Amino acid sequence: MTLLAPPAALGVQVAGERAEVRCADPWVRGELAKDFAAHTAAAGAGARLELVLGRVPGVSPAGWRWRECRFSDAGSERRLDYGGGTAAVYDLERERGTVWSPDRHVLRELGYLFLQSRIGLALDRRGLHRVHALGLERGGRAGLVLLPSGGGKTTLALELLRRPGWRLLGDDHPLLDARRGEVRAFQGRPGLRGAAPSWVDARDLADFRRRHHPPKRLLDLKALDGRLAERGRLAWVAFGSAPGSGPARLRPSGAFGTAAALAPALVSGVGLPQVLELLWPGLRPGAWAGLAAVAARRASAAASVRVQGWRLTMGSCPRAAADLVEEADRRSRA
Repeated sequence: MTLLAPPAALGVQVAGERAEVRCADPWVRGELAKDFAAHTAAAGAGARLELVLGRVPGVSPAGWRWRECRFSDAGSERRLDYGGGTAAVYDLERERGTVWSPDRHVLRELGYLFLQSRIGLALDRRGLHRVHALGLERGGRAGLVLLPSGGGKTTLALELLRRPGWRLLGDDHPLLDARRGEVRAFQGRPGLRGAAPSWVDARDLADFRRRHHPPKRLLDLKALDGRLAERGRLAWVAFGSAPGSGPARLRPSGAFGTAAALAPALVSGVGLPQVLELLWPGLRPGAWAGLAAVAARRASAAASVRVQGWRLTMGSCPRAAADLVEEADRRSRA
């Protein structure tokens, strides 16, 4: 019998919360390493996830359903069946689990989402909350741009990062530390749906196939070397809708409008990468109380933000929208 070497381990650490993922498939492991390139750490601590490229008969849980997934609990163990030989088992107390899939693209996507979900929940419990937003830093001060999925956050970020002084805190899910009034980095590969800027090297782009959303191209973080920040003091929040055909515009917003914009991006987590069927409290003792406590922390964080708010109309020209973000930053310093 041939003994196989144990799957290589990848360690991840975000703001002190750690996780480890093991996978024998070099492509899956390599893509996840690029996804978390700004947050690599020594393996061996925190949540532990093993990814297995292969088909399983299915765990066939008779319980809840979300999209194509059926899932149920056996004690602290959650069993999830996605069909087609893709399944997972995760111990929600021990933070240990395994995902199987015969499709390496599905395996990579679920591995990414499982890590995001468990790290995100651990951060929530410490009062560090992922926000579905673009996080930017300039001169030690940070801003958040809240736009819907596909609303142009990455295009806007890449336009601003060409300009002096701007650095990235997160393209899609930076961390809000409301107690300290800070935005902290949670970096991921920026995702492009349209044409890439001319300065982007095509070799730094990779396709990301997703089950429930259109594919997008991911920009390797090494292309942004020197333009990644670790934290900044929150100074302003801009929010708006997807780009349209008219001109870009910027208007001041009151505290209520800013809090209302933060609510779906922060409190309910709309747009964040996560596995809802893994976060569902189910019938485990104390699980609903734990979820309520996290929701209360998020709501408190949104309500405690006291910075200048701006209503941003993206318009049809990314350069004009970036000019207005620079104006918002400048006027918030006055």
